[in-house]
Amino acid sequence: MADRHYRANTTDGLAQWYRLIACLAALALANCADSLEEAFWNRSQDTRQLMEMVKAGDASAQTALGQRYEQGHGVERNRAKAVKWYQRAIEQDNPLAMFLLGQMYETDAQTGRDYRRAANLYMRAATQGHAAAQARLAQLYELGLGVPQDFTAAARWYTAAAKQWKLSDHYPLGST
Repeated sequence: MADRHYRANTTDGLAQWYRLIACLAALALANCADSLEEAFWNRSQDTRQLMEMVKAGDASAQTALGQRYEQGHGVERNRAKAVKWYQRAIEQDNPLAMFLLGQMYETDAQTGRDYRRAANLYMRAATQGHAAAQARLAQLYELGLGVPQDFTAAARWYTAAAKQWKLSDHYPLGST
């Protein structure tokens, strides 16, 4: 029975494994590309101009300021201030802020790992179409962290994320 599902020693089986690995790599690259774009914008943005935008209530600027405090780019690293600015942006339904604060709750020992809060934030961002939040939420469902373990929900969210990350967007046609 296992041979029927894992045919890694056949050409057909290898092709399936390569497709799976390529899909997973595409998901990771898309997430990195989004992070790199945000990181570039954060570093190149003039702090004074950013603060003016924050004071004007711009959710993207609030999210960027939260990132600066979280990562210590141009300001002293301060997790409490990062959370504050992410929450302000979340009040305006900013899905990136939801995702980033969710990551802090999921992975940051300083804020106290709280998978339930992470899952709630990922769910809010995922329902707005944030692909990385969809993938993280899927993994939480798969592992039963912060939500009841539910493979059907995991598959649904993995599928939603994968639909946004098309291989053709990341690899030239005809490449291997």
